[in-house]
Amino acid sequence: TTGCPKGVIHLHKDMIKQAAILIEAMKYERSDIGLITAPMFHCAELHCSFLPRVQVGATNVILHQFNPKKVMEMIESEGITK
Repeated sequence: TTGCPKGVIHLHKDMIKQAAILIEAMKYERSDIGLITAPMFHCAELHCSFLPRVQVGATNVILHQFNPKKVMEMIESEGITK
């Protein structure tokens, strides 16, 4: 948008519900290893990937700066499954 950034209130119960929905939709399991490549201040990465994996006890590998070559290397070296 062209306007000023706006804060959004996320209730804890809503974040848990969202994670439960994504766990089912993405079939997240404890054995999964996920790669985080987007900023976690954005709800898409935080709510759809990171938190659902935390909730099932899966592993999150965090790449602090997106780099296509590094992503491909991390997928292989870390055994990324999701």
